Amino acid sequence: MEMFRNFRAEMAREGLSGIQVATKIGMSDKAFRNKMLGSTEFTRSEMRKIKDLFPKELTFVYLFDLDDPGIKSV
Repeated sequence: MEMFRNFRAEMAREGLSGIQVATKIGMSDKAFRNKMLGSTEFTRSEMRKIKDLFPKELTFVYLFDLDDPGIKSV
Protein backbone atom coordinates (compact mmCIF):
# COMPACT_ATOMS: atom_id res chain seq x y z
CA MET A 1 0.00 0.00 0.00
CA GLU A 2 1.34 3.40 -0.97
CA MET A 3 1.63 5.78 1.95
CA PHE A 4 0.04 9.23 1.68
CA ARG A 5 -1.36 8.82 -1.83
CA ASN A 6 -3.50 11.97 -1.55
CA PHE A 7 -0.66 14.04 -0.13
CA ARG A 8 1.58 12.89 -3.00
CA ALA A 9 -1.12 13.74 -5.54
CA GLU A 10 -1.56 17.24 -4.11
CA MET A 11 2.19 17.80 -4.10
CA ALA A 12 2.20 16.95 -7.81
CA ARG A 13 -0.78 19.26 -8.49
CA GLU A 14 1.02 22.12 -6.74
CA GLY A 15 4.33 21.30 -8.44
CA LEU A 16 6.06 20.66 -5.13
CA SER A 17 8.94 18.23 -4.71
CA GLY A 18 9.68 16.44 -1.46
CA ILE A 19 12.76 18.62 -1.01
CA GLN A 20 10.63 21.76 -1.37
CA VAL A 21 8.06 20.56 1.15
CA ALA A 22 10.79 19.51 3.59
CA THR A 23 12.46 22.92 3.30
CA LYS A 24 9.17 24.80 3.74
CA ILE A 25 8.36 22.94 6.97
CA GLY A 26 11.92 23.08 8.35
CA MET A 27 12.82 19.41 7.97
CA SER A 28 15.73 17.65 6.32
CA ASP A 29 15.10 15.87 3.04
CA LYS A 30 16.11 12.56 4.60
CA ALA A 31 13.69 12.97 7.53
CA PHE A 32 10.88 13.87 5.11
CA ARG A 33 11.59 10.81 2.94
CA ASN A 34 11.56 8.55 6.01
CA LYS A 35 8.18 9.94 7.05
CA MET A 36 6.75 9.56 3.55
CA LEU A 37 7.90 5.93 3.51
CA GLY A 38 6.35 5.28 6.94
CA SER A 39 9.67 4.61 8.68
CA THR A 40 8.85 7.41 11.13
CA GLU A 41 5.64 9.31 11.77
CA PHE A 42 4.80 12.93 11.10
CA THR A 43 4.18 14.93 14.28
CA ARG A 44 1.00 16.94 14.64
CA SER A 45 3.03 20.13 14.28
CA GLU A 46 4.56 18.90 11.02
CA MET A 47 1.15 17.88 9.72
CA ARG A 48 -0.22 21.36 10.47
CA LYS A 49 2.68 23.00 8.62
CA ILE A 50 2.14 20.69 5.65
CA LYS A 51 -1.59 21.35 5.58
CA ASP A 52 -0.90 25.10 5.45
CA LEU A 53 0.95 24.58 2.14
CA PHE A 54 -2.25 23.49 0.41
CA PRO A 55 -5.68 25.02 -0.30
CA LYS A 56 -7.81 25.40 2.81
CA GLU A 57 -10.51 23.03 1.54
CA LEU A 58 -8.11 20.07 1.75
CA THR A 59 -8.57 18.37 5.10
CA PHE A 60 -6.16 16.45 7.32
CA VAL A 61 -8.29 13.36 6.72
CA TYR A 62 -7.87 13.70 2.98
CA LEU A 63 -4.19 14.69 2.88
CA PHE A 64 -2.97 12.09 5.34
CA ASP A 65 -5.40 9.28 4.43
CA LEU A 66 -6.80 9.27 7.96
CA ASP A 67 -9.97 7.57 6.73
CA ASP A 68 -7.84 4.50 5.91
CA PRO A 69 -8.28 1.98 8.75
CA GLY A 70 -4.58 1.09 8.52
CA ILE A 71 -3.48 4.64 9.39
CA LYS A 72 -3.41 5.95 12.97
CA SER A 73 -5.66 8.95 13.63
CA VAL A 74 -4.35 12.18 15.15
